[in-house]
Amino acid sequence: MSGYRERLFKFVEAQSVELSFSERIAPAKGLSYGGKITLLSGMKPAEEFSTLVHEIAHLCGAEIYVALTSGCAIKTRRYTRTSAT
Repeated sequence: MSGYRERLFKFVEAQSVELSFSERIAPAKGLSYGGKITLLSGMKPAEEFSTLVHEIAHLCGAEIYVALTSGCAIKTRRYTRTSAT
């Protein structure tokens, strides 16, 4: 996961999301609320990465943020598939 963790942290920072770590949220691995994310302290890097992605998705709500390789983000609307009859 070399570099991905750091890129994700930069992405979170660029979105003006406050990121913190705490042991107090156990047994939860992460919490997100009001533009803030708290992760459980002491997780392995891969677990920390996946938990942070999960919490970012909560903050995004019905929209998806796509990080481009240039480091910027764009908002896109989520579309649902409908079946034709």
